[in-house]
Amino acid sequence: MATYYVRPDGNDTNTGLAPTSVAGTGAFRTVNKALSVAAGGDTVWIAPGVYRENVAPTIAAQSTMIFVNGDCSLTQVAWGTGLTAGTVRITNNLTNDAGTRSGITISLQSKAYYTFRDIRFDGWFSIGSSNQIFFTECSFTGLGRESIVAYGDSLASNFIVAFDRCSFTDVALTTFNPQFDAVRPHAIFFRSCIFSCCTNLDRASSSGPAGTITNFWYLHVQQANNSLSRVYFLNCTVIPGRSQPAFIFALWTWSQNASVHIVNTAILADAITNTFRSDRISQIYTSNNAGYSLTYSNVDAGSGNVTLATYPLDNEEGYLGSVFNYLPYTPMVGSALIGAGSSAVVNGQTIPTVDFSNNAWNQANPTIGYMDNRQVSTVPSTAGYVPLDRAVQTITTTAGSTGVSVHIYLGSTGVTFQTPNLTCYYARDNGASVQIPLVQGNASTWVSGGLFEVSSTTMPGVYKFDIPNAVIQAGAKSASIMLRGANAFNGAFININIEGEPQPNYVSTNEFRLASEDAGYNNVLELNLNTATTVKLQLLDMYQAPSNIAGATLSVEVYNSTNNLVASYTPTVRYAGNGEITFVLSTDVSATYGDYNVYCTKTSGSTDSVVYGPLSLRIRRL
Repeated sequence: MATYYVRPDGNDTNTGLAPTSVAGTGAFRTVNKALSVAAGGDTVWIAPGVYRENVAPTIAAQSTMIFVNGDCSLTQVAWGTGLTAGTVRITNNLTNDAGTRSGITISLQSKAYYTFRDIRFDGWFSIGSSNQIFFTECSFTGLGRESIVAYGDSLASNFIVAFDRCSFTDVALTTFNPQFDAVRPHAIFFRSCIFSCCTNLDRASSSGPAGTITNFWYLHVQQANNSLSRVYFLNCTVIPGRSQPAFIFALWTWSQNASVHIVNTAILADAITNTFRSDRISQIYTSNNAGYSLTYSNVDAGSGNVTLATYPLDNEEGYLGSVFNYLPYTPMVGSALIGAGSSAVVNGQTIPTVDFSNNAWNQANPTIGYMDNRQVSTVPSTAGYVPLDRAVQTITTTAGSTGVSVHIYLGSTGVTFQTPNLTCYYARDNGASVQIPLVQGNASTWVSGGLFEVSSTTMPGVYKFDIPNAVIQAGAKSASIMLRGANAFNGAFININIEGEPQPNYVSTNEFRLASEDAGYNNVLELNLNTATTVKLQLLDMYQAPSNIAGATLSVEVYNSTNNLVASYTPTVRYAGNGEITFVLSTDVSATYGDYNVYCTKTSGSTDSVVYGPLSLRIRRL
């Protein structure tokens, strides 16, 4: 499985295997180039910038997923220099934004297994005879032009295309099922999405058994008699766009097997003629929707609908008043939309468990619309994460530990790995700082750099942070981690004491002792904190006589109170015949107060070793 990279200053002659712009191994320049080589199981990362191209993957349909991700915040990949955080934008304005749009922005024909995430597509899209296609947290703009999702007779399996937590601005939508008689269940999902509706400028009308329909925003067309095609709009919000259509949702079909299901959707746009229009009875199914004037033609009104007499949604006044930071069209406190949705299974399909912000609903039943009553941040500012205080904590762990997580306090609820100005770095011992790419964490499992809020209700501001294994690998005695925001000196700071791996406790059964002329009456050597001190030792045999150490190999080891090796030294022989040695106790030991044990191993020849000690050592606070 390979990872490919794309950036505005890349080059398609590169291998694309490194995120930098270095010639040869660096990133590609175009998304098309990356998708011409990415195969099943591969990942493509796209840096912020504008990509003026018509994206059309040329590789054959795969059987495992290809992930195509935008890194808008520059936190998921170590891109190096030359980039600025921002939108990853693919557009069919091929010369400049003032020019004429040309071609299809993204076309997937007879493809399979693609997931696109965090990308803006300017223009229109076409998906035909493709399966397992997913768009997550993407945005689309269309200027009233038509975007199509079409089934195809070439599909050998069920057809699934899904849009989750996406926004559509003036994109006229058509789902199309051409004429074929294979009986296969096909499904298209729009889940927790927001749309601005408009008239379809490319398809003026559509004909069916009931005649011709004109002027619509969304249209489902089906010519096949047997195909079980289903389209689902679940927990979406529809707002007025650039023009007012006669019909907002329309189904015009030759087949009795097609159906469109619209559930928990807030329809804030008015149609000229009807909100819902079908040429066949009971093929558009609606329930638990809300709108000012929901009208039906050949469509059952369903149950649980809410007729709005006011505008119970935030219109950015909370943000302007520095009180709330709601997304537009978020239900206000006390809105009739909150919890008014249905969580019942819709034709075998479950209702989304999260809203547009990717957070679970605040109550048992979902809210009608794409967003629950939830702020995206407690800080109504474009500055993103602006902590007002710092939280410092110290932990101790064993060198080489893996999968270590810690709870940290960031002082603000609603922070995610993508929050602007949130950065994370670590340093080991006195080494250079290294950036930690933050990612979405979760409550139960460890993922390197994962960040997850424990509970915005019961523990606001407390987050589970997954420490990368590289921070606490062997080779360092300490490390520091810093998560900070726009005010650089505040945030969360983690000091880590890295202990050596546990060693067996030496037991001197023959009473080979270590003595020191500087030890007290209780044979405890006491030294001051943070000092490098020359320690004098004498090796005594079982008869408490000095051991002759001439020609022997000597090593001194210092263990802490939990028998973890802290430091080792090669001593200097002071008087060999009298068993006297010296070594300089470094600040690796004296930097931390507490009790320690000192041992000396004397090796004569290749196998004859004797362990002397322990000598008790105490590092005192000043």
